[in-house]
Amino acid sequence: MMMTRVRGFSLLELLIVMAIMAVAAGVAVPTWNRYVDNAALRAAAREIESDLKLLKQRARSDSSAAAYTMSINLATNQYTLTGSPGVKSPADFGEGVKLAKFGSQTNGAYAIKSLARGTYDPITGSITLENSRKSSAEIKFNVTGRTYVVFKLK
Repeated sequence: MMMTRVRGFSLLELLIVMAIMAVAAGVAVPTWNRYVDNAALRAAAREIESDLKLLKQRARSDSSAAAYTMSINLATNQYTLTGSPGVKSPADFGEGVKLAKFGSQTNGAYAIKSLARGTYDPITGSITLENSRKSSAEIKFNVTGRTYVVFKLK
């Protein structure tokens, strides 16, 4: 009678593979969480930048309106646009994303008007967003109507 050897993994081999996978997961999870938090911040900043550009486009195409406005409330972490239904919030993109500053102000309600000639009132300024990791995104606008975002990710 011939004996055949059963092929497979030993218990020790399986335990070693599981230990390696546990170490890899322990390294990957914090990195993944940082990526998700910063991705939410980037998405919220780009949404606000897009909304500012939309206001500018609407104001330039509708010469009958005096101005289109973005109303920002830092206390409630919300903003609204003239002619758009509903209230928007950076928190829609991620739990810890919030409106932190308007210029140098950290509290209150503010408005940015887009005028028919394609400029903003106030003529220059910034809106700063932060997430729970203290990463920030500063949405800047200037007299020419240029809008851009500067990220400081941690």
